[in-house]
Amino acid sequence: MGKRRLNGSIEAIEKDKYRLRVTVGYNPKGNPIRKSKTITAKSEKKAEKMLIDFIHLLEKDNYLSFTEMKFEDFVYKEWYPNYAKKEYSYHTSTGYKEELEHYFMPTLGYKKLKEIKPIHLKKIVDDQTRYDGKKQPLSRSSQTKRFSAIKSVFKFANDYQFLNNNPLDKVSLAKNRSLEIKGVGYYTLEEIPLLIKALDNEREELQLIVLIALVTGARRGEIAALESKHINSQTNSITFEQMIIDEKSKGATLHHTTKTGVAKTVSVPQDLITKIKLFDDKRKHDLAAVSIKPKRDFLFCNANGDAKLASGISRIWKRFLKRNNLRHIRFHDLRHTNASWLLSQNVNIKVIQERLGHSDIQTSMNVYTHVQKEMDQNASATFDAFFK
Repeated sequence: MGKRRLNGSIEAIEKDKYRLRVTVGYNPKGNPIRKSKTITAKSEKKAEKMLIDFIHLLEKDNYLSFTEMKFEDFVYKEWYPNYAKKEYSYHTSTGYKEELEHYFMPTLGYKKLKEIKPIHLKKIVDDQTRYDGKKQPLSRSSQTKRFSAIKSVFKFANDYQFLNNNPLDKVSLAKNRSLEIKGVGYYTLEEIPLLIKALDNEREELQLIVLIALVTGARRGEIAALESKHINSQTNSITFEQMIIDEKSKGATLHHTTKTGVAKTVSVPQDLITKIKLFDDKRKHDLAAVSIKPKRDFLFCNANGDAKLASGISRIWKRFLKRNNLRHIRFHDLRHTNASWLLSQNVNIKVIQERLGHSDIQTSMNVYTHVQKEMDQNASATFDAFFK
């Protein structure tokens, strides 16, 4: 890439105020990518001098030659603030950033973008080592997340012409690992009644949290963010339009969006709505009795009426399973159990997709292939009587 000077312009906003704009590149559609800055200057001549200083600063930060940027600088200065935070949910963008920090920064952080070759990326993508030091191999889902994170970075670099080609074009996730994971994360049709029976002896809050997850397939952060207004007794439905995310140093933080960025309303049995309403009325009464007026009506709150940590749901779930000698699955796997049950009841896959909030029906099909295999085995078992 040859040497060139960045181009800039000055726009007078009001007396002694100017806006500086510098074109630092072009996106795939040919539209300019600009950096801007508002300044105070006594005259246009002084503003022009400040524009030159602004251009020099940008050139110093490698805008003059994008490929001279180190991978670490590119991730933190370009990809994360200008793309990831805008395109993805908080959960996804921070998750991708953590994957990059744990797996890619130690090896690639100091390298310039132009120095990174497909083989560098392939070795890291195929590595099954866990950053937490545990000896178990990295799960397929974790490998996929790692690959998606780096794929996002280089797609952005290529699309916005930081690089002329994408070194990941020739890299794919290794296919030598089976997609079948030991202890598949869902309860079978025989185990679901055992789960329901075990709930009878638990406190009402835990009962409702588990039943909502089982019936709606909602994520733990979506359940933690439920408020009174989201429960509709007229239509017997629950609306999920926000989520609780556990942020470091901030605790339970409310985000006015779901993981996919799309709100969903799910129909549920009337008996569940009735149980939720009775629980909610008692919650409000108990808070009022001690003169607590929370800012928001969270269904599942702490003693002050504030939202609980989403991770707290996973903790009480683990303790519940241990108390009742139930097979351990993640709380998130109640979402898979929900889909498994619906599939077994011949519910249309499109309906399941909409209830779970999958943006792509293929996601539903891929995730629940194991359920279809079980259904096929059950169908085969119906012929056993012919051979007895």
